[in-house]
Amino acid sequence: MQAVLASVTTFGVVLVAYKFAGFRLGSKAQRILLTAMGGYLIFSLVNFVLMLTGVVSDPWGLRGATVMGIPLGLIVGVLAVVMAAASLAMDFESIQNGVERGLPTRYAWSGAFGLVVTLVWLYVEFLRILAILRDN
Repeated sequence: MQAVLASVTTFGVVLVAYKFAGFRLGSKAQRILLTAMGGYLIFSLVNFVLMLTGVVSDPWGLRGATVMGIPLGLIVGVLAVVMAAASLAMDFESIQNGVERGLPTRYAWSGAFGLVVTLVWLYVEFLRILAILRDN
């Protein structure tokens, strides 16, 4: 329930910030975000392979390592939530641009799909953060 509430709240805050406060990502910020998302993907794949091969025995893999007493999973999780929230803003902008440019409705699924993928990613990250917090 906490992960659902956190995801819905994050979605609402980003939507309100986008709609009323003009929260947008510039092209440079979008490039930085996409690069960071690529780095996160590589980290996740390496972590997964290390866990599969048994190189890392912690159930969280590299996420279980600590940095100054804080689990790396929490640090990475918070960064992933920030990236997902920024990705929501990019999704909103993409959908708005499609509507303003008169994109045919048959392409609406791509905007909806992007939004759903981002929401699922956000939800999974909140679940992971809560699970790591409960383990400690």
